[in-house]
Amino acid sequence: MVARGSATTNVFPLLPKLVLNRQFVQDFIAQGAPCLALGMVEERKQRFACLALRLDEPIPPDISARGFNLGHSLLGSARFEVIHFAFEFYGFKTHNVLLNANNPIVQAVVASMIDDGGYFILAIGREGETTAFRADVGQGDLAGLKANIQRIRRSATTDEQYEALVVQFRRRPYPLGPMLEWSCRNNDAALNPSQDPIELSPASPRRPALPAADEPRVLAERLAARVRELEAAGIRDLGLFAGMAELMPLFKQLLDLASPQELSTLCAEHPGLYRYAKLLETIASGVDPGSIEVPR
Repeated sequence: MVARGSATTNVFPLLPKLVLNRQFVQDFIAQGAPCLALGMVEERKQRFACLALRLDEPIPPDISARGFNLGHSLLGSARFEVIHFAFEFYGFKTHNVLLNANNPIVQAVVASMIDDGGYFILAIGREGETTAFRADVGQGDLAGLKANIQRIRRSATTDEQYEALVVQFRRRPYPLGPMLEWSCRNNDAALNPSQDPIELSPASPRRPALPAADEPRVLAERLAARVRELEAAGIRDLGLFAGMAELMPLFKQLLDLASPQELSTLCAEHPGLYRYAKLLETIASGVDPGSIEVPR
């Protein structure tokens, strides 16, 4: 069984203070990199899901400024479920992690991601330095998890089933990229940031400017990733047009920045971008998009 999806996310360093559970943070920092742990974080007294990463190397500022794509899939069979997350930082690396859907912390964090409209990514360095990003969940985001949330809540996946799938995935990871160890998987303190709290105060955050030569490619990647996510949820034609409405300014920005030749190259590299551009062209010409087939 494979149910896939993604959430293209524009991320920015945060000014507000974030609150986590102190013991959870200490336990996570003590883990070897690369790894991931799940928990909850408080921002302005509101709780959100938190996905904490410790990578082998820091994410360069110009890379983190571009945003990322959170791919997700539900793996397993008719008898068990394993959640897969893929963190694709554009122009850097894609990191994979597998989580047992039967784990109470996993279920609580996934439910929060779906229900609360946002979540946080924390990149914690070896000395405890932290870069925090907020990701807002749009209507079409996390479609694969939303569609399977009841199955995730009922999951009875055993440790043996989970570990066997991890071994199988390591042999043929998809997408290609390093695996993150799932850490602090039974640390219940992770879900209680107000108990023994520790504050993270990002200092003087600033969004680095994107190099002009790279910006069209970054915009194309974001647009194409959103198209893929919507299409994976079965959304087509006018539904796709509506689902992409909030990204229309980015498409206009891409048209302003890219030359016709660059735009043709980007459409060839990103079929989702090509399909979206053809859809807009069709709508602009006054043709019913359901009456024609857009080449794939």
